Amino acid sequence: MAPANVRYRTLVDTYKDRYNRAGKREKARVAHDIVRVWRRQEPRGRFLARTEPERGDGSPYRDIGDRRAITKVRSSSSILSKVVGFVCSICSNGCVYLSFLL
Repeated sequence: MAPANVRYRTLVDTYKDRYNRAGKREKARVAHDIVRVWRRQEPRGRFLARTEPERGDGSPYRDIGDRRAITKVRSSSSILSKVVGFVCSICSNGCVYLSFLL
């Protein structure tokens, strides 16, 4: 398993109990915390989606932004019970890319 996958699973695992016990508003805060911590780690984590070739700058992925990342974390309750449906990679400058399979 890729090191970034292990780090992401470990991060999510630390929030799993809090998320599962939380009410609706608190679940949003937990998802926000997951996104914030993932983005602030070293090397930096990102939430990515594939780009459409005719719209992009040549890169196969683009960052989806915090709002959409929080929505993805919240809507993917499977992430908080079992992490599946994403691809992690590390680019040459050390950034960690997390791409959810949409």
